[in-house]
Amino acid sequence: MNVVRAVISARIGQSRIEHVRAHTGQLDVHSRMNEVADAEANRARVAAAEDPIPYHLAGEERVGLSVRGIPVIGSYRIQAARDSSSNRLASFSHQGALAAAHGRRFLAYCAAVSKTRNPQLIRFAAFAVTQWLTCELVCWKKARGSDNLGRGQKCKLCGAAQESVQHALCECQGGGLQGTRRRGQARARELLVEELEELGTLAQDEDVVWLGSGTLVPAWFDPSGEAAVRVPPNASSDTVDILREFSPLAGLLGILPPGLDEVLSW
Repeated sequence: MNVVRAVISARIGQSRIEHVRAHTGQLDVHSRMNEVADAEANRARVAAAEDPIPYHLAGEERVGLSVRGIPVIGSYRIQAARDSSSNRLASFSHQGALAAAHGRRFLAYCAAVSKTRNPQLIRFAAFAVTQWLTCELVCWKKARGSDNLGRGQKCKLCGAAQESVQHALCECQGGGLQGTRRRGQARARELLVEELEELGTLAQDEDVVWLGSGTLVPAWFDPSGEAAVRVPPNASSDTVDILREFSPLAGLLGILPPGLDEVLSW
């Protein structure tokens, strides 16, 4: 840092140093480039071990720790506890489905919710990501075979055979829920999507390629299928496939799909 300060003081022009948090698992360009820089630094460190520098800089770390081969910076206890909790949750077939499917992106979502310090939002998110919000399926499971006091698993709003958390939040067409979802997505649509006639049907066809530039895929954050996002032509086929098949519940809650920077970069 002293060298950086000396260079800044000697050069002509304005300079600005921005701190970008490392090891966040986020998918924005700054976080991804931070990961690249960290990987390059680690490669240089390993190469330098063969011909070590005979002195240490002030504050240089003398001892390194890792979890499954991944270097840990900061509290080892916090890192180990976070990994352990996530892996334990992912071991449950129902409650841990989102944790198992989305890994680091799931943890990034949980961290973002935690930082709000909003107890109502944290409580909602905790039940939502474990698919344990109160609905007929959850009540039926809690009843342990007593058929939920005779109510069963059927959705009482639209008549679907099973009212799961995903059905209640993403799929149910009864009780004004469709309009509520539409209003909830209005702001995101203004920024990201293109609405076209019969887009819900159009976007479901895997062979459809928009005649302009890029490809239209269903918007990951809109489970209704009424909105789509244009993917640039240079996006990988894996990214397009992931967006087409992305979990509607994960997208609605705010868990981001991988490769999102490819979609938004153009």
